[in-house]
Amino acid sequence: MGILDWLAGLFPGSDGKVAMPAATEPTAPEMKSTRQSNKETVMSSPNTSANTYLNNRVGPVMRAGELAVAVAEAAIEDNPGKEVRVDDKRAYLRIDTDDEMILRRETIERALGRPFKMNELEVDLSSFAGRIETQPDQVRFYFTKHL
Repeated sequence: MGILDWLAGLFPGSDGKVAMPAATEPTAPEMKSTRQSNKETVMSSPNTSANTYLNNRVGPVMRAGELAVAVAEAAIEDNPGKEVRVDDKRAYLRIDTDDEMILRRETIERALGRPFKMNELEVDLSSFAGRIETQPDQVRFYFTKHL
């Protein structure tokens, strides 16, 4: 007894056999409209590879909390003349700017109101954009090449 015979016994049609769906292929006009709509979706998306060259943003992604807020404040203070974007996603903060971002220990200490060691940053650092260079008194996020 094959699987189809077994299924026929469970769900018999008018003649006791399982009705199998007919394999159909989309017609040329259907395929064309699908392609056009997909192309429109891809072209309107801001995160396509065609727009990648516009993205030279660097910086940390921090778990939400006291330290993340202090890092955001330090990013604004330590990078004068740059537009620092702080994107609050409730569970985390994405803090970024173009090309290079410096975070100094003393600035984070002032924002926190307590002593701070740079390696404490790693506990709440979920991710980051760009390359990272760590030193005892500062962290630098940067790109070596521009896209």
